[in-house]
Amino acid sequence: MMKNITKEWLYSANSDLQDAGVLFQNKSYKNCVLHCHQAIEKILKSIIVERDYRLIRIHDLITLVNDAKVKLPKDIMVFIDELNPPLSASKIS
Repeated sequence: MMKNITKEWLYSANSDLQDAGVLFQNKSYKNCVLHCHQAIEKILKSIIVERDYRLIRIHDLITLVNDAKVKLPKDIMVFIDELNPPLSASKIS
């Protein structure tokens, strides 16, 4: 049986995807991309929470993919990498 917190993450992710669709139709592409990022983030967090029941407070999609221990096709990983915000100059060593 799926944990309640997992269901909440997935419900919220689905809501973000629906919002992204509306934003795309209205040509609000920047906000559409933001909602797509949010949906993917929440789906990955739902996997982590379901397995480990630990709350992750990060937004980096690549880190979340690794923490979720999911193997995704290369083209999907390229897409996820493109959705990730670039590191700020202050974070680059």
